[in-house]
Amino acid sequence: MNKKKIIFYFLYFLILGIFFYFYNYLNIENGSQPLIFNSPDETSNYYFTEHFSKNLNFKEYNSYLSISNDIHPRSTKVSGNYIMPSSFIGLPMIYGFISKFTGIWTIPYMTPIFAIIGIIFFFLLIKEIFDKKTAIISSLLLLVLPSYWYFSVKSMMHNILFIVLFIISTYYFLLAIKYKKILFYLIFPIFLALSLMTRTSEIVWISFIYLIITIFSIKKIDWKKFILSGIIFLIFLTPLFYFNKQNQGSVTTPAYLNDSTDSNNLSALQLVEKIILPFGFHPKNMQYTIWNYIFKLVWFYSLLFLVGIIYFIWKRNNIDKIKNLYFLLWILLSGFLFTYYGSWLFYDNPTPTSVTIGSSYLRYLLPYFVFGIPIAGFFISKINFKKTYINTIIISLILIFIFINSYMIVMKDNEEGIIKIGNDLNIYKNRTEKIIQDTPKNAIIITNMADKYIFPYRNVIHFENEIYLYNNFDKLFENNIPLYYFGFTFKDLYINSKFENENIKISEPIFTDGDHSLYKIYRE
Repeated sequence: MNKKKIIFYFLYFLILGIFFYFYNYLNIENGSQPLIFNSPDETSNYYFTEHFSKNLNFKEYNSYLSISNDIHPRSTKVSGNYIMPSSFIGLPMIYGFISKFTGIWTIPYMTPIFAIIGIIFFFLLIKEIFDKKTAIISSLLLLVLPSYWYFSVKSMMHNILFIVLFIISTYYFLLAIKYKKILFYLIFPIFLALSLMTRTSEIVWISFIYLIITIFSIKKIDWKKFILSGIIFLIFLTPLFYFNKQNQGSVTTPAYLNDSTDSNNLSALQLVEKIILPFGFHPKNMQYTIWNYIFKLVWFYSLLFLVGIIYFIWKRNNIDKIKNLYFLLWILLSGFLFTYYGSWLFYDNPTPTSVTIGSSYLRYLLPYFVFGIPIAGFFISKINFKKTYINTIIISLILIFIFINSYMIVMKDNEEGIIKIGNDLNIYKNRTEKIIQDTPKNAIIITNMADKYIFPYRNVIHFENEIYLYNNFDKLFENNIPLYYFGFTFKDLYINSKFENENIKISEPIFTDGDHSLYKIYRE
């Protein structure tokens, strides 16, 4: 270790430390009780992570479900008198298991920790495929990648954990092929299984990537150890099959089947179609997704990718086979992701016409962005002037430019930026505290979007329509359940006049916070 290397590693890990703060921004700013999140997915993931840590299962008994199966928040499902997660079980299981040793309080910090670990393993992976300089540049570009940065902060979303586990598994897979050590053959299938448990829907392209790498390296693989890897993989995938059977009723239920679809009644061809193209094939939707979320929102990364692609094609004859294979796999992966997720048209932004960093498209397309970075990093690493300090200045300016643009999108966006979310969480926390204070523990709150911060402190009914259209009041009143509505403030007389059942009334606001109020619903 000479002086230059010491300075470099000091600065590198200092940058990682700074971003560890950025990734923990919401944990630091909003970490006090009551602990709440900004999306129903995060709320559900945290709830079942804590539940798994304590009970080692994903089924929570709720006696109220015998009265009405409406009594549950979004991102959960009901079976009998049990509430269960409606999404992938990998994150709650992994974080829940870890938290048995580290404590429940560490759960919200796990994604930022994994995100930093992912940067380090991404550096190691790209160094194996490209070179050290490309790996350094690529790891820094990943550090400030808007979708990686943003969903590292939203700590109970599973996309960052998935991509990190996949990076680790791929790195050890390459080491196993290269060095033929039994340790590497034991490690990579464990992380591969965990990554698939975290996002099972990615099995199609992951299987394709591993198949191509296996074929490409067929003469270098130690097949006895590789077969052992397959056994290890299946063993560590067993919890997925077990909990799929327990929660979904079928071991092989695809992740994106509709709740109304029974996978047991699908033909083999229909099941394959549902797995490979669950949202169909819709070129117009793909065009919308690619234009808005690839070229428009994160144009600066797309520009880097485009330059990197041109350079790769131009220099392809002078680039070794493993780099060309990587480039080809990334192109094929991109095409698949654009088709798979791009065909799905949905609007989960604050306003339907807005294109913001919080859109699920960006986390679904995270593998495209992550594995496209080395293509750009390879080009940047080839910037070569006679005076080396000029190269350093140019590369630094590129990275600073990328950082500034990413910061503005991730932290400062007016609709879904992290600073805005932090302010919103303070408002939600104030509302949650008031609801806990002004309602009994056995109360049920009917609400539209506020279930994400009312649950699990109170039982909730997520109801999207006007409150007077709800038709299950009788069942709830018959069981003497305290019933409330929390949502947009309205005129009491107008709402009361809308109830078809004249015996049902709604009180004046118990409290009002901004544009939301809490009301008691009662039978006169």
